[in-house]
Amino acid sequence: MLDADHFDLGDTLLQDEPSWINEDAVKAGKQGAGSKRFEKQTQEHRRIPVNEIDGETLLNLDFPEPEWIVRGMIPVGLTLLAGKPKGGKSLLMANLAIAMATGGRSLNIPFEGPERVVMFALEDSKRRLNDRFRKMIGDSGKGMSNILIRFEARRIGSGFEDDLQGVIERHKPRLVIIDTLAKVKPSSNGRKAAYDEDYGHGDAIKRIIDQHEIGCVVVHHTRKMGAEDCFDTVSGTLGLTAAFDTLAVLQRRKDHSVLAVRGRDIEDTELAIRLDGQYLTWQFLGNPADVQVSTERQEIIRILKEEGGPLRPKSIADMLGKRGDSTRHLLRKLLDAGVITYTDHGYLLK
Repeated sequence: MLDADHFDLGDTLLQDEPSWINEDAVKAGKQGAGSKRFEKQTQEHRRIPVNEIDGETLLNLDFPEPEWIVRGMIPVGLTLLAGKPKGGKSLLMANLAIAMATGGRSLNIPFEGPERVVMFALEDSKRRLNDRFRKMIGDSGKGMSNILIRFEARRIGSGFEDDLQGVIERHKPRLVIIDTLAKVKPSSNGRKAAYDEDYGHGDAIKRIIDQHEIGCVVVHHTRKMGAEDCFDTVSGTLGLTAAFDTLAVLQRRKDHSVLAVRGRDIEDTELAIRLDGQYLTWQFLGNPADVQVSTERQEIIRILKEEGGPLRPKSIADMLGKRGDSTRHLLRKLLDAGVITYTDHGYLLK
């Protein structure tokens, strides 16, 4: 096992001889010609930079589990949350801030809290955020003093870094929320490639967050054009997403949404969630695949109820806009569950 006490910040002298140095060869070299050159090479081999490590030693290292801000979803570091405009991203961040500040729950995840949170609510007014908070938690202000809110900020390269550094040093938050990136991102000066500019904007925030070893979620938008991989829909170049430790994309479905998360040191995760419009609170539904099947089963039940008479699988598939084989699979599940029955003329509700 690698012992951290053997290292310093610069080039470090190994306490033990490297395994590739043969002591007999060293002695022989001292007795023959060229011994001084051999001794010099040996001394050089004994000194290695701290950022070099051999594969066997690397394999023997033990690393702790990632430190979580939201367990299983958002680790310490820089996270980008992207989604369509008016898709509920800001509400999700407000839910998260309240859960952390009060030691409550969000998306069925308990928070140990209370923890301090800094929100850069740059697209909100005090009136709007007041209204949202009241719908989420009522008139109770317990724990809400742990949330510090800023409604204005300078742009990256024009003072935002100082604003961020200062607010973190003063309030010692566990989480910073920046809503949105567009409000702190400077206009392009045309002197750098778009990739380099995007990466630089994310990196400017990341350096400060990493220095304080806290979490930060930056809210952003997805582009209109879809993609097979939802993470490819994040607006901007690949330089932007490359600067972030974790990516989260909020995707709309017919009657719910899916929050997909991907990170450097965490497993890919997907959550099916639904927004409660009355309380402006996102609710956890479960695994997206299971929720999708449940939704499709409800659609079949609705169709059979509206039609009244028996229907063939092909007719049901056409009404659903789905393939026949997947529809027959859902029908068999409903049949096994005793929800529907089969006749010579097709399927009926029981």
